[in-house]
Amino acid sequence: AVVAAGAGVAVWAPWRPRVSPLSRQYTERGQQMIREGLPGQIRQGVAYFERAVATDPGNAEAWGELALGYTHMLNSFDPAETASLPARIRSAADRAEALDPGNADARLALLFMTPQF
Repeated sequence: AVVAAGAGVAVWAPWRPRVSPLSRQYTERGQQMIREGLPGQIRQGVAYFERAVATDPGNAEAWGELALGYTHMLNSFDPAETASLPARIRSAADRAEALDPGNADARLALLFMTPQF
């Protein structure tokens, strides 16, 4: 079904769940923090993604972004602090894949789990 609204046209896909506006807002804010890339902003970005998935557990984009956000923390933080990250990356990536098979961020996060030398 196609719904025309004003000057734009939106395509409604009934097989894809709607993402809550608050979850989308958290996801977008997290993306902004991660793009800026400073260590404190990486942690804040991940916190936004965690809020996004807590707000809407069906938000595949946020789960993929969360998995990818965790990978940014692998090389940026103390090893004691990052010890649990591989399991968290895999868990978030698996959830993103379950909701959206082929989720690019989830697949990329799993690739980035391998240590860089």
